[in-house]
Amino acid sequence: MIKKIITLSLLMAMFLLAACQNEPDKAEYQEKENDPPSTTEQDMNEPETPPYSYGAGVKGGQYSITLQSAYSKFNEIKETQNPYMVTAVVDVKNVTPDKELNVETIAFNLASKSKDVSYQGVLPENRNPSDLTLEPNESISIQVVFEVESIEEDFIVTASIFNEASMKPEWKLEGLETFQ
Repeated sequence: MIKKIITLSLLMAMFLLAACQNEPDKAEYQEKENDPPSTTEQDMNEPETPPYSYGAGVKGGQYSITLQSAYSKFNEIKETQNPYMVTAVVDVKNVTPDKELNVETIAFNLASKSKDVSYQGVLPENRNPSDLTLEPNESISIQVVFEVESIEEDFIVTASIFNEASMKPEWKLEGLETFQ
């Protein structure tokens, strides 16, 4: 019985010593805390400034909106004056804990400062889900279409939420085909 107690005590002492040796000392912790963050850590902590790039999301009080991509093509709709279409693929999430929201309360605008033109976006029924109502924490991917006169290099998409004036994110569209 005494041999078992001594063996057990020795085992416990060995485990304690091993645990103490693996624990970094306080000086190491203090050094790490005092080190300036690396460049990548700084970049991750600093929010991107508008206009945002593809994939950048913005969260407001009711919605989180992310422009995933955009592309241009000749206009398929014959009864319009504008020969081109720009389509923005946007992810929208309802971030409220208890409120149902409708994506149609978001207005999308496409503008070019160099040409001093702007276009209102539409949500075509044939390219989007039939129900644009989001339950709390529910997400949806939508396609916003702009009929444009020409494709510009400085196009910026802006999202405006009717009852959330402080949130007006904008994204720079890049890589649109110009059809020249």
